[in-house]
Amino acid sequence: LLGAAGPLLLIACAHVATLLPARSVTRARETAIRVALGASRRQLALRYFAEGALVSIAGAAAGVGLSAIFIQNLLAAASAFIPRVEDITIDWTVLGFSVAVAIATGVLASLAPLWQAMRTAPNAVLSEGVRASASAPAQRLSMAFVVAEIALAFTLLTTSVILVVHMRNLERVSLGFEPDGLVAFDLALPRRVGESNAALAERRRSEQARLMDALRQTPGVTDTAFASQLPAGLFCGSTPIYVEGRPEDALGQRVCVTLATPDFFSTMRIPLRAGRWLNESDRQPDAVTVVVNEPAARAYWPDRSPIGASG
Repeated sequence: LLGAAGPLLLIACAHVATLLPARSVTRARETAIRVALGASRRQLALRYFAEGALVSIAGAAAGVGLSAIFIQNLLAAASAFIPRVEDITIDWTVLGFSVAVAIATGVLASLAPLWQAMRTAPNAVLSEGVRASASAPAQRLSMAFVVAEIALAFTLLTTSVILVVHMRNLERVSLGFEPDGLVAFDLALPRRVGESNAALAERRRSEQARLMDALRQTPGVTDTAFASQLPAGLFCGSTPIYVEGRPEDALGQRVCVTLATPDFFSTMRIPLRAGRWLNESDRQPDAVTVVVNEPAARAYWPDRSPIGASG
């Protein structure tokens, strides 16, 4: 999106830069008088930059105002469909970026009329009067800006097509689970006063079993499961892994660990490539049974099967 917004901004800059030289033609006599009265190039540059910055900052203010109105209407209309809708807002970083882009845009758009004014001889303008049409250099400059706008428009079109293709490809990427028909929610069981860790764990297991039984009796619910985190979630409970037969210094990565009930894989419709799923007998404290994904199997057991491996 940022790559598409860049050419769009450059097209607007080229359009404004095309209009400013045309406006400077009608003010050629005024500029020549200023030069004849002793105005330096620095003073002319500051004047042109101030005019360009005024136009660009006004445009940026209008854009920020329209964005604020659009966000309010969007949140009011789609608050029930957008996750984390309360985090959508315009912050100071966005405002600072808008001001910086507006100033830079004003400076860039002012370079064309400034360059034209510097190349115009004051004596010729004052002796001939104000010309009704632009000079040949000004016309060539305007034509160059038009060509640049067309080129940028084709660039924007190409970028948009690439963006659409990438979005379609992202929709076809296999997530490793089936998200259709799933409902996920977070639960927290607070600790009671004076409750030990063992008592809390036992009460958590009983509450989970009671809730899963109640959910299974709900019409339309086919599978239920508990897990410490969801696939592709923001939270990652990591732990180091030590593969038998490999030196520890070769394990420069940590893996994410998800604690889940045995029905987690069937509920998420995660396919089994090899081995077996977890079952209730794997709850024994004297043995740790894990299920690894394909990237972990390729990374840590590239030359053998991870089934039955210990670490």
